[in-house]
Amino acid sequence: MHVSSSAGLHYVRLKFRERLWLAWIFRNFTVLPQHVLSPRQRNGIAAICSETRLRRYGLRTERDSACVIGTVVLSVLPAPGLDRRRTARALLKFDVEYGVGREWFQGEGTDIGDGGIGFSGPKVYMPGMEITVRYRLRAERPWIKRQALVRHCDGNRMGIEFLDMSNVNMHQ
Repeated sequence: MHVSSSAGLHYVRLKFRERLWLAWIFRNFTVLPQHVLSPRQRNGIAAICSETRLRRYGLRTERDSACVIGTVVLSVLPAPGLDRRRTARALLKFDVEYGVGREWFQGEGTDIGDGGIGFSGPKVYMPGMEITVRYRLRAERPWIKRQALVRHCDGNRMGIEFLDMSNVNMHQ
């Protein structure tokens, strides 16, 4: 499977069950934008892409190209250097936990606004991927859990946009 994003074209080597599942998704198309996929399909593809099997494009032979089931096009992002934020952010240090599925990492928040947060951590997800984020502004406060879309990554830093602003889940 190919994954196309503003960071370029990447390739994922798939397991047999993943190939069957993706063959069904791509049965009528060779290229699909991420927004036309169901939430279950987006999360499944995000889980596949979050593993270490995602690498820069590098198919060596025509046979390798023939094995590609389809291409997922991640959200189109603004060009580097443009202000990517839809709302203002305040600089603040706070606790963050984030991940996809059962894969969770601890990070450190650096800025927060109504529409999203910026943070750093050991795992960086590609722009356009949907992740789950928990954060708390102070240690004595409850965790706030939200679904988010990675909008930007640079080194070990990510900027995310909250997806559902109407449903904020508190998690002790």
